[in-house]
Amino acid sequence: RAGPRGGRRVDGDERRRADEHAEVLRHLDALPARMKEVLVLRYWEGLSEAEIAKTLGISTGTVKSQASRAMKKLTVSMRGNDG
Repeated sequence: RAGPRGGRRVDGDERRRADEHAEVLRHLDALPARMKEVLVLRYWEGLSEAEIAKTLGISTGTVKSQASRAMKKLTVSMRGNDG
């Protein structure tokens, strides 16, 4: 459905999801570069741990540890925003 200016109308759920997505991206951007690279390749690009290791020139163990640490940092950071 069209909104008042001819664009698509955004309902409350869509707005909330968009806001949540933007918040995740802000927190992701605050991570160290290697952690960010690993998470983006894993969860946005869908690469396997082996593919990420080859792409970045690191071991699969490093991929696993960086992903684990990055997810922990994201969790802590985002929970801090809950108040």
